[in-house]
Amino acid sequence: MQTHITYRRHKDVVYLTLTADEEGAPPALDLDVLDRLADLLDRIAEEREQVRAVVIRSTNEKYFLLGTSRAALAELDTQRVVSWVQRGHAVFNQLAEFPLPVIAWVEGFALGGGLELALACDLILATDSAKLGQSETRLGLVSSWGGSYRLPRRVGLAKAKEMFFTGSILDARSAYDVGLVDFVGIREAVLHKHGPLSEEEFDHVKTHVLIGAQILAPLHHLREVISYVRSHHERHDGTGYPDGLVGEAIPIGARILGVAEVFDALTTVRPYQEKMSQEQAVSRMRD
Repeated sequence: MQTHITYRRHKDVVYLTLTADEEGAPPALDLDVLDRLADLLDRIAEEREQVRAVVIRSTNEKYFLLGTSRAALAELDTQRVVSWVQRGHAVFNQLAEFPLPVIAWVEGFALGGGLELALACDLILATDSAKLGQSETRLGLVSSWGGSYRLPRRVGLAKAKEMFFTGSILDARSAYDVGLVDFVGIREAVLHKHGPLSEEEFDHVKTHVLIGAQILAPLHHLREVISYVRSHHERHDGTGYPDGLVGEAIPIGARILGVAEVFDALTTVRPYQEKMSQEQAVSRMRD
């Protein structure tokens, strides 16, 4: 099985996408993949006047990246492992020192070298399906591509030791709480779904108000605005979310934001509906 990295530039953002050539299989790393990543970073660096950011992601919503491929592990011996470790360090250092912001978009599992790649990025954005860990311990291995250096700088020495010693895997929320990821968002497959959402998917979408408030939480001077973000899906009769607020208990700013969001949803193209004219949208909202 081979992993490929594709390059796509959309306006001023470059997307590097990891894809395994076997359907459903997790992307993994070997020397060819590392060389391809290094070459693409060189290419983007040459284009940096036209690029503002780089996003690294996977096409497999269950797996971001699982580290070293089984084939690569099978070929390693006491001689080859040295060059293997050195090459990984060189490429991940190139990524960490890249002159543009690099974002790891993590869906599913990011383990071992997969997490080390994410740690070499400037920001880690995770969906709620993300699972992150330095799980090499479970294979009798140690972190070899900068994880032992970068992980403590994100989560602190004590938490990093725990993760290394136990091989524990954190879900997205736990990873956010300890500072391992910077943002937690909605799964793309749910956002772009055609047709009605399942009950589980709708519950998932409803978390976006909490995620937004959580992102803004460090901005204490915006405390009132944060309450608008949290409460803009509350409803006058108490049937909204996340807190079931009723009537005047809903902040006025949240009510205004909620109306604006509905109007925007109705007047823009969405996977589940055609856009309406402004007149049609206002009529629908009045109903």
